[in-house]
Amino acid sequence: MEVLAALAIASMALVLSMQLLVQSARVDARLTHETAARDLVRRLMAEGAEGRGAVGVLGWAVVVTPVEPGLVRRVVAVSWPAGPGLIVQRLEAWP
Repeated sequence: MEVLAALAIASMALVLSMQLLVQSARVDARLTHETAARDLVRRLMAEGAEGRGAVGVLGWAVVVTPVEPGLVRRVVAVSWPAGPGLIVQRLEAWP
């Protein structure tokens, strides 16, 4: 009886450990995508990019719209599979 109780406790601990590992892998993947998306946004903003494209699993779109003479709004959206995506906007001087 004691062996069965010990086996039940060990199996529950194993199941909980596996759930923690799976959750940890999901968080790691999400953070990796978010970091790559932020780096891509910085690069696209620095380059003054416009249009659409993809880098690896990251898809991106940049829309530039005039706000008033000499000023534009640049919106950069980056998305990845099964992710919430990232949208950044900035007002810029436009010659």
